[in-house]
Amino acid sequence: MTPVFFIAFEFPPANNGGVFRPLSFARYLPEFGIKPIVFTLSPDSIPMFFGKDIRDYNIGKEVHSETEVIYIPIKKMPKKSKLMRFFEISDRDTDIWERALEKVLLQLKEKYKPEAIIVTAPPFTMAVFGRRMARKLGLPLILDMRDAWTYWNMSPYRTWMHYYFTKRKERSCFKAASAIIATSQQTIDDFIQLHPDVSPGKFHLVTNGYDKEITHAEISISGREKYLIGYIGGFYYDPEGRRLMFSKWWQKKPQQWLHYVPRKEDWLYRSPYFVFKTFSELKKINPEMFSRIELRFIGHKPEWFDVMVEEAGLTENVKHSGVVSHKDSLAFQQHCDLLLITSSKVIGGNDYSIAGKTFEYISTQKPILSFVCDGAQKDLLKKTGLAVLCDPDTAKDNAIKIGKVLEGEIQLNPDSVYINSLTRKRQTFLLAEVIKKVLNHKST
Repeated sequence: MTPVFFIAFEFPPANNGGVFRPLSFARYLPEFGIKPIVFTLSPDSIPMFFGKDIRDYNIGKEVHSETEVIYIPIKKMPKKSKLMRFFEISDRDTDIWERALEKVLLQLKEKYKPEAIIVTAPPFTMAVFGRRMARKLGLPLILDMRDAWTYWNMSPYRTWMHYYFTKRKERSCFKAASAIIATSQQTIDDFIQLHPDVSPGKFHLVTNGYDKEITHAEISISGREKYLIGYIGGFYYDPEGRRLMFSKWWQKKPQQWLHYVPRKEDWLYRSPYFVFKTFSELKKINPEMFSRIELRFIGHKPEWFDVMVEEAGLTENVKHSGVVSHKDSLAFQQHCDLLLITSSKVIGGNDYSIAGKTFEYISTQKPILSFVCDGAQKDLLKKTGLAVLCDPDTAKDNAIKIGKVLEGEIQLNPDSVYINSLTRKRQTFLLAEVIKKVLNHKST
């Protein structure tokens, strides 16, 4: 079995969206002849770094017996002034952890004799650390980019220079890597557009996934007395970040005048704002059907949520249950009649992000009520045949469409062949093939 060092700062027992992709790799890679030695944040340090206790010890029990997990603690968090953080190109809160990990990696190289180093990001600083350690260890580097880096634009860059040097860091990491995997083709297209001097052949598509296969040929939910529509997870929408994204310079404070936006993304579309507009319309045109619907949200509840619900006039039909364990989240999804998904909107372009929960939704074999904009999420959902696709900007049309779905006038026909290509085991096989290709190239 081929040993590889696998750096995954976010890993169980942390309970956040970033842990499930590296967990699936740790679970399935040994089945394809790859033995990962995982280096991750110590469980005791999780509350210190994330600012709250997000540990869930039920996550990660399925790690393969051949996979070793080595925990590295953070003993203290760096203290930095606002001025220091302003001039910092990227947040370096992982500095202390990286220094401790570097010593461990150098010490354990002879013991494990790894043939490659795999780094999953974010945190994006892990990519920089991975580049440095690959050079010190003399190993080929494989980068797993779970998100875009330069184009991670929830709010503006502090200055054009911050954007420029972030892009340079991304480029240098990509140039140093033997292979880069990404979660959507749109992400790869964006990377190639941003870095035309990086060989396109380095990029490989390995999506997120789910664990069980789908067998249903047709789904119908009509004729029920009540309908529960569920949403899992956060929204990543911040009203202040959006204001800074779309405001002119003279509408900002002086310290914000130098803000730079390489492309505009509207994260209001990731929030339930347009969902609520649609159900407000349904309340007007079909009050009887609306009275049979409950929208329930699971996850962190942002401060703006209740105000948005109240302004839409949906207080009686919208519930928020807060954060629950992953086990309870999966049970809740099975209890729902439909599952709700949203996406951000790239102005004049395509959104690259496919939420990890999308694949959990697929595994439930439930209809997915999809308020998604042009981009990777929409493309994937359309291919599955499980999605009720709603244009977020057409609330009345969406209300009519949802009514037809609940009345049985619109049938969903899942594409089992495509859906089953998205299993975590299948996607990990694709990663294993990338690793073997890199190692074969190294040996020639």
